[in-house]
Amino acid sequence: AAFVKNGQLDLNRLDHVSMVSTRFLDNVIDLFDYPVREVQEMSRNTRRLGLGVMGYADMLYQMGVRYDSDQGFETGELVMKTIQESSHKTSVGLAATKGEFPLWPDSTWALKNIKRRNTMVTTVAPTGSISMFFDTSSGIEPNFALAFTKQDKDGHTYKYLNKYLEGALRERGIYSEELMQKIILEGSIQKIEGIPQDIKDTFRVAMDIAPQDHIQAQAVFQRHVENSISKTINFPNEATVKDIEDGYILAWRLGCKGGTLYRDGS
Repeated sequence: AAFVKNGQLDLNRLDHVSMVSTRFLDNVIDLFDYPVREVQEMSRNTRRLGLGVMGYADMLYQMGVRYDSDQGFETGELVMKTIQESSHKTSVGLAATKGEFPLWPDSTWALKNIKRRNTMVTTVAPTGSISMFFDTSSGIEPNFALAFTKQDKDGHTYKYLNKYLEGALRERGIYSEELMQKIILEGSIQKIEGIPQDIKDTFRVAMDIAPQDHIQAQAVFQRHVENSISKTINFPNEATVKDIEDGYILAWRLGCKGGTLYRDGS
């Protein structure tokens, strides 16, 4: 979400930040002391990294791109391809100056004769807490709701409205407290009258999106992610055992390394 300028994705900055982040994460391996010796040894022998993303759904909101559309899938693949290629290139460069990871001779990278500092460099983690801290969407997930009421440990309640939706509603001159209350009750804007269709198409939430499109979104990222991906595939309450089975098979066919399927209300 921080890489959008005037509705366009800043790929040059994304490439640069991916390079810096890869170097940073590689340094962490040498500086960090794991409590379990075997874990520390494996970490330093493989030098596996987990460079990932958060704020993807909020990025699409700013670009006016629908999550579950061809343009949405193409944008997701472009984002992750840029990060993966930058991180891979950086790891190759680090191997030239600092040496490849110790288990490189036994790896598939050795078979390809590609010397890398790290066995794997990219993943997509849940980012639940840190995305809340930075007020952005988590991982590559669509937002679960556009407006809701939060309650803290002392019982105080806070109304939350997605800032990009609020900006779009104010720009069209249709923002109101009454409309905000309707959005809090619904979570989604798809059934609320008076909101233009193009805003409805852009600001979709998890349960607005078909399970197959959730899986497709994960699959386009997986093409350029070396580790696995944290992503919830949301199914409606009426989903059957066969629907869930078909979902897992589709995820496998599309090349996902894992899958988390959730039926609403289960």
